[in-house]
Order: sequence, then C-alpha cells, then structure tokens
Amino acid sequence: MAKASERHILISEESILQIAAHILTSGKAPPDEDIANQKIIARLIELITRLPEASPRLLNCLSDCAHFMKIRGHENHFDEAKIYAERQRRSKRATPSKRGG
Repeated sequence: MAKASERHILISEESILQIAAHILTSGKAPPDEDIANQKIIARLIELITRLPEASPRLLNCLSDCAHFMKIRGHENHFDEAKIYAERQRRSKRATPSKRGG
C-alpha cells in the first residue's frame, strides 16, 4: 500500500498504475475532461513523490505522468518528478545490494 504522509491517503500501487494508464492511454479528451485529467495526474505525481521509496513501476509511471504534464505546459510537475526520480536513483546506488555480495 502506498501511503502519502500529509493527508494520510492510502492507495495501492496497482490503483495508481491503473488510474494513470487509463488517463494516459485514453487519447485526446474534450477540454473539460482534459483539465480534470490534468488534476488527477498532478495528484498522482504528488502522491508518488511523497513516498519514501518508489518501486521501478511507480518510477516509470511517474515519468509518464510528468511527460503528460510537461506537454500540457505544467513544467513544475515535470521538474518535481525529475528531482524525485534522481533522488531515488542516488538512494538506490548508495544502499548496498541485499543479494549475495
């Protein structure tokens, strides 16, 4: 279960992935629906970036969501996602592998 700290929102990783996949693959939407989709994607980005550690699947989802927002002119979400992903990569490199070694 993914848990964001500020509002104590519980949502499963699978739910985040399904919501994002639905929006990102739905194609061109009417303006009012596109605005709603942008708000949902922004919220997903916020949820993922508040996790202490994200799985590779969530990091890929984050990248796709950030690209979606960048295309729509929301550079701040793109930058937020990029910073979080880089921090995750550094953290994983600094943590020794738990497998044989």
